[in-house]
Amino acid sequence: GLYLALRISGLAGLAFTVLGGTGILGLILGLGLKNSFEDYAASILLSIKKPFRPSDWVKIGEYEGIVQKVTSRSTLIIDFAGNHILLPNSIVYKSIVTNMTANPKMRCDFVFGLDYNDSIEEAQKLVLELLGKSNIVLKDPEPWVLVDALAGSAVNIRVYFWLNAREVSIFKVSSHILLDVKNLLLLIFLLFLQPSL
Repeated sequence: GLYLALRISGLAGLAFTVLGGTGILGLILGLGLKNSFEDYAASILLSIKKPFRPSDWVKIGEYEGIVQKVTSRSTLIIDFAGNHILLPNSIVYKSIVTNMTANPKMRCDFVFGLDYNDSIEEAQKLVLELLGKSNIVLKDPEPWVLVDALAGSAVNIRVYFWLNAREVSIFKVSSHILLDVKNLLLLIFLLFLQPSL
């Protein structure tokens, strides 16, 4: 409108200057605010899709941690070393997001080795009983104790069990169960050795 008014007034040169300046200014502002607009648009799309919420354990691209907050421009997560990672929402929206706590049931597993002379079936039965007595290990899906590999000096047994990741720390519980299995197997080993001593 300003351009047309100046042109009609006979100020064509000034009209071209105003138009050119406005165009350049618009281009500079557009490029300068491009990332901000992308982040705002991404935050709206993230609020619609809701791939995670605060306190969820997520992996966003190469970053993994607990979501602290989501603002209109960025998402803050804290990794397991305690580092604060501030990710622009445009990057979050474009990245592959893995939400480990969207389904509260999380599978954990660990491996232990048994001597080839040990009774694999007995060990499987005892470890399953141990997991069945735990109040923390979920009954559904049921835990498994399976032969994983025939290694050079041992038979590797893999134990699978499920936890509610929203209620317990999977790292602490896994460590506790691993220690219980180790103590159980040590006790069995000592009981079998005792008659020969």
